[in-house]
Amino acid sequence: MATDSLKSGYRFDRVNSKGKVIFRRDTNETLDYVEKYLNSKGIEYEVRKGAYMLWIKRDKWYAYSYTTGRWHPYIENSYPKKHYRSNGIDDFITRFTKDRKIKEKVDAHLGCFSYPNCDIDPSGCTVCNDDYEEYGHRDNKEVQQ
Repeated sequence: MATDSLKSGYRFDRVNSKGKVIFRRDTNETLDYVEKYLNSKGIEYEVRKGAYMLWIKRDKWYAYSYTTGRWHPYIENSYPKKHYRSNGIDDFITRFTKDRKIKEKVDAHLGCFSYPNCDIDPSGCTVCNDDYEEYGHRDNKEVQQ
């Protein structure tokens, strides 16, 4: 049984006032690592260094402790009744926030006939040219024959 707790990463932390054993799992993530991750994904956040946590903005504000992976949704003028656990910042963002798909920038020229050479051959560019040439594709007449 002791090996199962070691594999999961949980370790004994303390016994609370009601006599319940409390376990803890550290994420081993630094503030720099979490900030780089959030910046790379374009996610808004505020750092609270004294509490080792961040306020992270997704569909709403969340409090996220980067040392343990514990988090809770923001409740105005109240203390949360429940904290949840994640395995790290990536796990928290992908599994627990409603905006699960992080919007990545898509190249507007991706659908162009001359992609990726729109600057070299603009005749097939659908973004820069209203009168673009559809080349490299078969007509419907050729397909039917």
